[in-house]
Amino acid sequence: MGGSIATGVRALTEDVDGVLIIPGDMPLLTPEFLTAMIEHFERVPEPRSIIYPQSPACVQGNPVLWPQRFFAELAGLTGAAGGKSLLQRYADDSMPFPIADGPLLLDIDTPDDLVRAAAFLAARV
Repeated sequence: MGGSIATGVRALTEDVDGVLIIPGDMPLLTPEFLTAMIEHFERVPEPRSIIYPQSPACVQGNPVLWPQRFFAELAGLTGAAGGKSLLQRYADDSMPFPIADGPLLLDIDTPDDLVRAAAFLAARV
């Protein structure tokens, strides 16, 4: 994951203020949620903080919105860890984006996760 993030960040132009890193296994995210997260990021004064969603149980989730000042370190990521180590290192430069709907942050890593996602979607219909 680190290499994929690094490749994407290196492709960004200098006029980009931030990058939203979204794992591909989060099918419950909505455009409205992502827009709200971006709007929250834009309201944060300079220097902008790293923005991450926080579940009702106060658990840090994905996606994470990174300000430009972290692009160089993101561009140097390697391995499977992704940006989690950077997020931990820069905890004081991070800001939670509290959400009321914890299942939005569900990522599909196991068959049980898929069952939970399907049940959540069925309950919303």
